[in-house]
Amino acid sequence: MATVNQAIERLFPNSVILDYEDGEKVFAKSKSQMTYRDMAVELQLHEDSEGHPSIKVFVTSEKTPIRSLKLIWQREIGAYCRFTGDEWGASNGTCQWRGMDPQRIFPWYVLVRANEETIAMGVMTQCASFASWNLNPSQVTLSLDLRNGSNGVCLNGRVLEATTILYCRYERTPFAAARKFCKILSPLAITPSLPVYGILSRPHAGQSFGADQILKECTELSILSNNLQNRPFQIVDCGWQTEDINSNASCGPWTTPSKRFGDMADLADKIRRQGIRPGLSMRLLCDRSDTLPAEWHIEGKSDILDPSQPQVLEYIQGNVRQAADWGYELFRHIGSTTDCLNGVFNSQYARERWHFADQSKTNAEILMDFYHAIKSAMGDMFIYGEDVIGHLGAGLLHLNRASMDAPENDWQRNRHNRINTLAFRICQNENFFTIDPGPLDLGANQKWQDLRQLAELTSLSGSAFIVSIDTQKPLPPACAKDLARDFLNASFGSYQLYSQDWLTNTCPEEWSLDGETRKYHWFS
Repeated sequence: MATVNQAIERLFPNSVILDYEDGEKVFAKSKSQMTYRDMAVELQLHEDSEGHPSIKVFVTSEKTPIRSLKLIWQREIGAYCRFTGDEWGASNGTCQWRGMDPQRIFPWYVLVRANEETIAMGVMTQCASFASWNLNPSQVTLSLDLRNGSNGVCLNGRVLEATTILYCRYERTPFAAARKFCKILSPLAITPSLPVYGILSRPHAGQSFGADQILKECTELSILSNNLQNRPFQIVDCGWQTEDINSNASCGPWTTPSKRFGDMADLADKIRRQGIRPGLSMRLLCDRSDTLPAEWHIEGKSDILDPSQPQVLEYIQGNVRQAADWGYELFRHIGSTTDCLNGVFNSQYARERWHFADQSKTNAEILMDFYHAIKSAMGDMFIYGEDVIGHLGAGLLHLNRASMDAPENDWQRNRHNRINTLAFRICQNENFFTIDPGPLDLGANQKWQDLRQLAELTSLSGSAFIVSIDTQKPLPPACAKDLARDFLNASFGSYQLYSQDWLTNTCPEEWSLDGETRKYHWFS
């Protein structure tokens, strides 16, 4: 009983704020069950087999739309603590350890370093809300965004399990604590059966993007990965989905061969005959075909499909199965969060008022239904998510693009984003999914000497190692030699890499690889 009582003291919030469509209700003293009008909140205390205490949060309402729930703990936080956390989706290079900042928001989980102890607070993956933490010198607040579109969710009497909160204390290094905590947060993780590396074939400025370019790149990749037992992937970018190279992709169906790409099954076969594993990209929610029913689209967005509708999910599953039937071994879906939510999760309230066709589910639930639909139709393919919410997709994706590209292809910023992602999100690698810190563009106007260190670090990280090449600009001999070595490293993928200076540097230079210290000079 002592353990349970201690857990209650640590975890039960001091107050709870229920935000609904027309106002808010403050429960000044939280209880296991709280009711107001036709709404109710329930907190259930649990303890796992390792003794980690957790709280399950349930919410229900008969008619009133619910927007959010806040749980507030009155806790004194030491003046010399340092804090870090996660990002909503792909990282923009902003992860860092720093001191107290009451304005800072930590999506999903937060780590607190105090003396020789690391405290971890977070929510389990695949939760039904967008969860974020905020800390000030006297309070810890967890906010659960329960909206549908930008409106409150209409639960209609359904009991929603909004999230499960977990609290752990570790007397170990911050990185070891982060890895352990991420493993606990994601018990259903899936990862590829083999390390993933290779190239992303995508349009290059001033060049036609089609089958000819892809097969040239395939030949180059075959040479660079000669005799490697774990064969690389060649992932075709989504420009193949439309005949207009300057148009955004539409989501099918594709009943006739493309003028630029030919028959997509034949293209997959040609890639495979060169000893390369074919992958295919699709932007699944964008529809500019004018052939699908208007009511399938999100309210006010005539070119974006509404994934809350069962018929839309069935249609999307058909497109995923099409890629599998064509013979592709990896399926990369892109743009889904931006298309679906239009950035709504980044702000407290969106200016536009809109909702999905099914108003009874939260944004998080609708996204997870979408990820589930893709997974159920994938066959034997690996699922790679780009522009997805990783915390919701853990267990539903094999790979996740974990960083953003910088605007206007800013090389210094792109490099920083990838290094920052490796340092602060490698703790999720193999615990949530395999992370991809971002394709490395070898076709950019950048010297290999500048790219070489980042390519080496990524190839040794155990994450996915994806590059983009331009066959119109032959690789210099030194580049080809180094890249062949990097592909060899990435094909093994069984390395233990972490940053030694991530507590003080957002672009770390000191790294530990299987116990050996390596130093990289990014700015020399």
